[in-house]
Amino acid sequence: MITDKRHPVALSAGRPAHYRWPPPQALLPAVQLVSVALWAFLGRHGLGLAGSGLVVFSLAMPLVLHVSLLSSGFLRAALGSGRPARDWWIAWFSELPNTLRVYYGLLPWRAGFAAPSPAAPARLPILFLHGYGCNRGIWWPAVRWFTARGHPVEAIDLSPLFTSIDAYVPAIQAGIDRLRAAHGGRPVAIVAHSMGGLAARVWLRDCRHRGAAPGLAALITLASPHQGTAVASWGFGENTRQMRAGSAWLTALASDESAAAARAPDAAGPRADIHVTTLIGWNDNIVLQPASQRLPGARAIFVRRIGHLRIATATRILQLVERLLVRAARTHGPLAAESASAQPGRTQDPVG
Repeated sequence: MITDKRHPVALSAGRPAHYRWPPPQALLPAVQLVSVALWAFLGRHGLGLAGSGLVVFSLAMPLVLHVSLLSSGFLRAALGSGRPARDWWIAWFSELPNTLRVYYGLLPWRAGFAAPSPAAPARLPILFLHGYGCNRGIWWPAVRWFTARGHPVEAIDLSPLFTSIDAYVPAIQAGIDRLRAAHGGRPVAIVAHSMGGLAARVWLRDCRHRGAAPGLAALITLASPHQGTAVASWGFGENTRQMRAGSAWLTALASDESAAAARAPDAAGPRADIHVTTLIGWNDNIVLQPASQRLPGARAIFVRRIGHLRIATATRILQLVERLLVRAARTHGPLAAESASAQPGRTQDPVG
């Protein structure tokens, strides 16, 4: 066991027994090295560069492409949004270093972490679900943060990367089972980023169809495309087709949830005895419309000045999630009154 200097938790050595190494994202640094080599070839033989000029050109061009792709998402979301330009600039400036950290640090090198032992295992256990193209490594900052505050945690991979979202149900169920078995059968919470929120809803649907109690106290989704997103048209795999706005898959999922609520309002499901909260980014660069992140019947909290990936790693978001989990652990009842009183378009931001 070793100790993290910034968080008073014990860090377990080795990887979880159920984890497969290496992750596909381990190729990302190698892809960038190949990109640098290709730009060097172009710079030398196409532009006649040499020496320090060639080095700067070769290293700068991959970053220029990264910045361009990131900026295009923010620009597309900002145009016609009516949100202050200052908010978009702040979101962009914070998302840029965060994307580099996630893609070339957390996903390739932190995906095999063993969850730390909680400082005081008396709080709600948490299962973390990542989004499209990511792996469990994105949750490393959140895992350290929550275990330092007494939450037992489990972070799983939703794999394969490009399969149907329905295929992730067994992995989610196994993660829930491990958490509950390790902590006396206590209810757990799911914190899900982006596509992970849809995967959690599919898992809940599977529980309903099987007549199984989910053992869930809370579901918190972060920038999930509950109503789909146009950006999904640019991705690969069945899961991206399912996440497109107006897809038959999303329509069927919403219809199943509505039918279940109508048949048995008190049955386990996304809007019954489980605290369901959606954190919606006003300045999201992937799920471009805030309305696309809304889940009917769930409490909505709007946050500003934060991009799509950073909503899963920012401390102010983790603080907000912690407050929601404390409330869920205390009451473990419906949020119907709060959902009904929530004003559409009202912004609740942990930093004001």
